[in-house]
Amino acid sequence: MKKILLLLLTFNSIVMVYSQNESKKLEKAKEFSSISNQIYEKGYKNEILNLFKLKYKNIPESFWKENESLFNVETLIEKNAEFLCTIYSEAEIEELTKFYKSDLGKKMLSNIKPIMEGIQNNTKYWMIDLNKKVNLKLEEAGLLKSPPTEN
Repeated sequence: MKKILLLLLTFNSIVMVYSQNESKKLEKAKEFSSISNQIYEKGYKNEILNLFKLKYKNIPESFWKENESLFNVETLIEKNAEFLCTIYSEAEIEELTKFYKSDLGKKMLSNIKPIMEGIQNNTKYWMIDLNKKVNLKLEEAGLLKSPPTEN
């Protein structure tokens, strides 16, 4: 009986230590998430709110004011932190946090929207061009008589 009790206590201690470490990691991930997702804190809530206002044009402004708390980004930061914990170790999260607090990291964050838009546009036009090149090569090889129409 003593062995079973000792085994249970040891197992419980291990679980508690693991849980505390995971909680500490999650807190660090929340800090990283809030730093790396500053875009959410700088008007993101209003952008999302405005999207809903556009979708529901006949809804009075008083409704949106009363329900503004629904658009709190803390829930998103929490979910992102949980997700980051599945990818990065605690040490990696600490390093990423240091980077995003650095001047270069801050510069990257302040330019994240235009960076992402540029990457998306480059990808879009690259794919259009690639599609034309592939269709041309297929035609030259006699494997495609008329290219499919683009949407």
